[in-house]
Amino acid sequence: LLDDPNACVNCHVMRPQFDGWLKSSHRAAATCNDCHTPAGLIPKYFAKARHGINHSVKFTTGWFPDVIRITRSSREETEQACLKCHAAITEN
Repeated sequence: LLDDPNACVNCHVMRPQFDGWLKSSHRAAATCNDCHTPAGLIPKYFAKARHGINHSVKFTTGWFPDVIRITRSSREETEQACLKCHAAITEN
C-alpha cells in the first residue's frame, strides 16, 4: 500500500530495475507507483491489488520467469503515465 520504491524491491526480484531507477533522472520525479499504476485513487488501488495478488501467487508457487517482463495491462498503464508526464514532448 506504500509509494516507497524500497517497499517494492523489498520482496520482489526487481533489484536490476530498482538499481536502474536509482541512477536515472526519473528518481527525482517519480516512484514505482507513478509509472506503474493508473491515475486516480480507485484505479490506482485496484491496480495495486491486482498486482499484489498476481505477485503473491507467482512468488508463492514459483511460477515466475527469471527475466521479469511487463504484462500488457501494466505496459498500457505505464505508457499512459509516460504520456501524461511527457505530454509537452509527445503530443505530436
